[in-house]
Amino acid sequence: MQTVECYRADNGELEKSLDRAKAHDLHWALPKRDRQVSSEKVLDWFQCLRIMENADLVMQHLKEFIELRDKPSS
Repeated sequence: MQTVECYRADNGELEKSLDRAKAHDLHWALPKRDRQVSSEKVLDWFQCLRIMENADLVMQHLKEFIELRDKPSS
């Protein structure tokens, strides 16, 4: 028998890698599309995984966006 360290995502999924577990977390937290017929999320799980794989770059842009968004308008 082999012991394996794994991460449990918010939706209960078990993953060996952190980026895959966090992709599940992001996908689980996202809202569904606006269309009544579709049960799809606004991003699919593979898109969420790509975001996690590029987290450093994404964080730079998100920080800048939040700073500019929260800056008082003059």
